[in-house]
Amino acid sequence: MQKVVLATGNAGKVRELASLLSDFGLDVVAQTELGVDSAEETGLTFIENAILKARHAAKMTGLPAIADDSGLAVDVLGGAPGIYSARYSGENATDQQNLENCCILYGMFRTTKRQARFHCVLVYLRHAEDPTPIVCHGSWPGVITRQAAGNGGFGYDPIFFVPSEGKTAAELTREEKARFPTVDKRSSCCWMRYAMAKLPPLSLYIHIPWCVQKCPYCDFNSHALKGEVPHDDYVQHLLSDLDADVAWAQGREVKTIFIGGGTPSLLSGPAMQTLLDGVRARLNLAADAEITMEANPGTVETDRFIDYQRAGVNRISIGVQSFSEPKLKRLGRIHGPQEAMRAARLANGLGLRSFNLDLMHGLPDQTLEEALNDLRQAIALNPPHLSWYQLTIEPNTLFGSRPPVLPDDDALWDIFEQGHQLLTAAGYQQYETSAYAKPGYQCQHNLNYWRFGDYLGIGCGAHGKVTFPGGRILRTTKTRHPRGYMQGRYLESQRDVSDDDKPFEFFMNRFRLLERAPRAEFVAYTGLTEAVIRQPIDEAIAQGYLTECEQYWQITRHGKLFLNSLLELFLAE
Repeated sequence: MQKVVLATGNAGKVRELASLLSDFGLDVVAQTELGVDSAEETGLTFIENAILKARHAAKMTGLPAIADDSGLAVDVLGGAPGIYSARYSGENATDQQNLENCCILYGMFRTTKRQARFHCVLVYLRHAEDPTPIVCHGSWPGVITRQAAGNGGFGYDPIFFVPSEGKTAAELTREEKARFPTVDKRSSCCWMRYAMAKLPPLSLYIHIPWCVQKCPYCDFNSHALKGEVPHDDYVQHLLSDLDADVAWAQGREVKTIFIGGGTPSLLSGPAMQTLLDGVRARLNLAADAEITMEANPGTVETDRFIDYQRAGVNRISIGVQSFSEPKLKRLGRIHGPQEAMRAARLANGLGLRSFNLDLMHGLPDQTLEEALNDLRQAIALNPPHLSWYQLTIEPNTLFGSRPPVLPDDDALWDIFEQGHQLLTAAGYQQYETSAYAKPGYQCQHNLNYWRFGDYLGIGCGAHGKVTFPGGRILRTTKTRHPRGYMQGRYLESQRDVSDDDKPFEFFMNRFRLLERAPRAEFVAYTGLTEAVIRQPIDEAIAQGYLTECEQYWQITRHGKLFLNSLLELFLAE
């Protein structure tokens, strides 16, 4: 459950809100339980004071916060006691003293105009610097009696008369009072949860930039290691980078972490412990979060893997690429087939939640039988997940400047068709263009990417995507080179995704998956209406790329084969 701090020490109020919000997966805890004192209420309105209290609680705890402010407003008293209801007779006044003071002042006017209104404001802040708090305001009309009555309730309830019930608020039972809530807290809580639920799930990507050597096909942000890895310094910069981004989490629960590179398995066990402890201290990390770390078979050590597991890593992705010695040398890999098998067996024996083997096909001069043999050896190691990528030649790589001879299109098609059959027969289900898994073992982090989810990105060259209420989508890129990054220059660029570009970006990710795409997610995750994509959707259906039902779009086999043509329909003109 997502933890939310309530800016109060009132046990009754905590119970009430906890009961209302438990249905929505929110765990409400009083700020006093976290050692937080009350904020000074210096606002001039109920809304201002509620925001002050919520902001103080969020700042002191690092959690999303809820606060309320309420009070009685008597018309003839010009709206008094108003925001001073709880301290109308002084800072340490009792309910009885406040009530008596109100009655005395009211009696001085000797009027029959007895209208009053009880106001209540409920505020939700995603984080301490949230610029758009969710504010719920309600009021309960009544009249002031000259004679207090009833022992229920508190504060001004004994003199707040409800004409429709013929009783004061203090005489109403809990069930009767529920029909006349000062503010419809259940509706307000639903609204708060709805505003949060509209945002996509949140993940965290952490980049470790160093490798023993740069592979000739690699266009990732990796740097050949010169000297020792600066374990402690780099981790501290990662956490400082996260400090700068943490407000963008907006209090959401982080479902997955992926530590990629580079070669994350160059990082020491203690450094990994410090890193993940720091993440837990800054973000609302789900108790069952998937935490994946990439590893190079050439850097695998038993003790270090055990340290990673103790730190919280529960999924390892091993970059095997091939089990052929000649092919590994051609790819510039630092490991051999035996090291790859040893790493897989070690991961399998640790009792991790899952592990993945990365394989590539379409390698230089690779035959069909060589590609299938790689798959057979991988399957024999029984990984729950297999990523099977086709080698592509990228610019700004050694292969890009001196391209090797690769299998032609017909050979690539045969490799894919027969490899797909081999994996399917072994119990692996394809769920994404290059990803296969046994049932229940899909990579949740990558699923969040392809479902157009959000992710914070920290570390050299890391990318991030953050959605805000209202549909704004921000993309961030961090400084690529370790030298600049470790001088504290973390953010290289950021840009808002335009409304024109959102459809293409959404479907470019979504249509990598074989699963159906919920139509409601397009509206929720982009802030656009379906009308803006009606024409390209209709054209995609007409061309056989998609099928459509009331709730989903489903990419067809024809659409998968001509994915680029399908996506071009959604490009901004």
